[in-house]
This record gives sequence, C-alpha cells and structure tokens, in this order.
Amino acid sequence: MSKNARLLLSAIIGLAGWLTTGSTPVIAAQDRTELASSDRDGHAVGSSSFGPTSLDRSGRFVLFQSDANGVVPGDVDGDRDLFRKDLATGKVDWISVGVVGHASNGDMSGDGRFVVFYAGRTYLRDLDRRTTTVVDGRIPYPVDAPAVSDDGTKVAFAESSTLHVADLTRGTVADIPVGKGSFVDLTPDGKWLVFEEDDGTTARIIRLDLHTEDRVVIDEVPSGPGAGPVFPFVSDDGSVVAYTVFTNGFSDLDGFVWEGGAVQPISGAPVSAAGGLSAAGQHVLVVEAASVAVATAALGILDRTTGDTTPIGETVDAWAMALTHDGRTVAWTTTDSLAPGDDNGVADVYVTRPGWPPHGRGQRPVATPGRSAFSWVFAS
Repeated sequence: MSKNARLLLSAIIGLAGWLTTGSTPVIAAQDRTELASSDRDGHAVGSSSFGPTSLDRSGRFVLFQSDANGVVPGDVDGDRDLFRKDLATGKVDWISVGVVGHASNGDMSGDGRFVVFYAGRTYLRDLDRRTTTVVDGRIPYPVDAPAVSDDGTKVAFAESSTLHVADLTRGTVADIPVGKGSFVDLTPDGKWLVFEEDDGTTARIIRLDLHTEDRVVIDEVPSGPGAGPVFPFVSDDGSVVAYTVFTNGFSDLDGFVWEGGAVQPISGAPVSAAGGLSAAGQHVLVVEAASVAVATAALGILDRTTGDTTPIGETVDAWAMALTHDGRTVAWTTTDSLAPGDDNGVADVYVTRPGWPPHGRGQRPVATPGRSAFSWVFAS
C-alpha cells in the first residue's frame, strides 16, 4: 500500500524550470483543505502535531502524531501519541492507547482498520476489534517506518542492520540483514516489499518478492556518510518504485522513479524528493526546494502521464506526508493556519484535495530562515 513518508502545504509551487523563466505563477484551484490534527470539535490540539502521516485509500482516515495532551478524553500521559482522524465524522481514535512511551512512525492499511507503529516495540492496532498486539517482542529497537498489508497479516519494519518481515497468521518473523537501512514500503497484498540496503560499500534500493524471494536492485550508489537512496515507495503491482537519493553529506537530494528497469528523475529542481506514490504509479508526491537549508519546501503532485504538477503548498517537514490510492489527496504538515480552529501557532497536519485537472504551475517559495524542512527526519 502507499504509505508512510511525509508532507505539507500553504501557498504556491512549481517545477525547476519556472525558477528562471520569470513567468507569472498560475495557482491550481483547491477543492478543500481540512485540519486533520484536531479534536472532535475541530479545534487544533495544543502542541505540535506532525508525521509520519498515513492516509487510507479513500482519504477518509488520516494518521498523525502529537505531543499534546487532551486530544481525546483520557489522554493525559504526557507522551507523544498516535491518532487516527475520521474526516467524515470528526471522530478521533487514540491508536497508542495503553502503550507506554513515545509513539511514532505509523502506517495504516488501505481501509484504515490496521495501524502499525513504534513505541519502544513495534505494535499493530486493530481498530475494529480495539486490540493492540506486539508484533515483535524481542529486544526493543528504534523503527523508522514500518509498513502493514491491507489485511493486517504482514508487517515489515527495519532497525539498525536488520529488516524484519512478520507474518502474523503464522506467528513468524523473518530477519533479513541489510547492513544499514531503515525505511520500507509494502504493497497492499503483502507481496512486494521495497527497502534500503547498505553493505558499507554500496547503498541500494531493493524490491523483494515475498512470495518467490526474487530480488531486484532498483538503484545503487556508493555508500558513505550522508549518501545513499532512501524513502522507497512502491505501486500496488510492484512495477513502479519512487525514492530519493542523498549525496554529498545530505547536501544534495534528488527524487527518482523506477519502472521497467529504467530510472527517471522526478524533477529538475536543485533539490527534490519523492514523498509518496499512487497505487498505479502514475502520481508522485514531489518535494522541491532551491537548497536543503530552506525552512520550507514546495510540495506538489506530479502526474507522470502528462508531466503536470499540481501545487499543494509549502511544507516545514519534507518527509511527513502521504498520498491516497488515486493520487489526488495529500496529508502534510505546515505551521500556517489554513483552516478555522487552527489557532495554536505551531505545526499541524492538514489534508488537501486539490482541484483537478491541474490549472498550471506555481512559483517556488522564497527560502526562509529556520530549521531545514529536509532535516526533520534526522533530528526527530
């Protein structure tokens, strides 16, 4: 399923060529932008809310994490917690209820029923049965980005030097050495898995068929400090993979798409990253900026068929974002107040459904001082 990763919003954006043409920006119409990180009454929570976010296939349910107390009744533990917001009813479910420690890094199944997350250990929450299961009860380890199949029976997650694939039906966990690697994505049927692998010499993005154990190297670069491909996303049939490559000590980032053995860049911007991929691989969530030092980065949805990019806005976290099955709804984080009830003055998670088809390209936002939008994932 299309999963984790990261995003945001606010003004207007565009492709790299428009940085130098001086053309008047044309802003795509937006149907709706909703505040997701709010209580049931629609009020923004008191402290920062952010990703990693996840959306169900329809865009009805959105996952977010928050440092605030009181998001739901009984939430007074002072820990970072994970929540699922129903945008149709306003109901907020406490995903990490009863779990001790900071909860983060969640992924949600296509129908929104299952959520896998990390809080000292990797857990799976079943929202229909209201149960929370420990996926792997061995020595605790930090997990950056777990993934879950649509039926909740398969969970993939990586820590330090090992990728773990849990089959909850069989009660087994397979351990796959990856050297260094943290981020994974899993298709809804649990067949295709993409992940990072770094043996100290070469860093790779790998696509693994969990049914046959066939491995395909999507891309590889020399490994080193601040270098390597990261944040892979895979289409539902496993035929398209989007990812980002770091070079020069995290100073350079470029987003790519792999399909049929061919690799293509997703943008001509000085800095770009892939933040999500639609089920068919047609739409890519693209983050663009003039450098990694900017406090905000431009976010948009690229249609690979037409080449058009629909602007979403400016994000303060270039990794906390999610894209729906059809590639037309985005969850992301911004410090801007874009909806009634957002009066807390801190970062919040929004869901945007832009107008379609794209009405044009926008102008890249001016770099502003502050924490880099591209540094959040490494500091949080």
